[in-house]
Amino acid sequence: MLLFGAINKLNHVWNNTIQWLSDGILHSQRILAKNQELELTNEQLHNLTLIEIEKCLQSSRRTLKEFSSLPYPKGYVLEQLGNRLIYDECNYDIPTLKAEFAELHALLTDEQRKFFNQIMTSVTKQMGGVFFLHGYGGTGKTFMWRTLASALRSKHDIVLKVATSGITSLLLPGCRTTHSKFKITVPTLDNSTYNIDHDSDLNKLLRETKLIIWDEAPMEHRYTFE
Repeated sequence: MLLFGAINKLNHVWNNTIQWLSDGILHSQRILAKNQELELTNEQLHNLTLIEIEKCLQSSRRTLKEFSSLPYPKGYVLEQLGNRLIYDECNYDIPTLKAEFAELHALLTDEQRKFFNQIMTSVTKQMGGVFFLHGYGGTGKTFMWRTLASALRSKHDIVLKVATSGITSLLLPGCRTTHSKFKITVPTLDNSTYNIDHDSDLNKLLRETKLIIWDEAPMEHRYTFE
């Protein structure tokens, strides 16, 4: 219909048919992710539907950009399409995370709340930065990590949790060793680079990641950070 100009009120038709147009999208994404429990938001489903329409148009050398009254798929969805690593990191129980964050945030001390706000500001404004949280056992480091992770994951943002040692990685839910997650070379030299291909799913995951929580960071050699 778009190719032959068969409709006039494009936005009206889109808004009233999106439910049917997106039918089957979730099923196909569950197959790609190899996860039958995968859930997607309405925004994600709508964008994936737009991508399918864009593919059809591009096969005829046309594009949705020609139709100003219709939305255009957002770039971040293109990165997530079929990327199992991103799906795994986004497969959270959002209501539970929101409840967990509300409980943890209410228990923050004034000092913890100051650091929490500083890190969250850097994340939300995409300012970047490295924050070193140091303290002996029982000072609330794990509590801070849980608060940060639940705050961001409850908004569908990606948080990666890694640890230097394998034993610690087993104690933290969803945690991996840094060498496994980031493909750090052994040995790590002053001219070493991480073995991550530009077009790999891991590369796309890292580009979508909002925060990396690195436990036992001082145990790593400085070259791994540099």
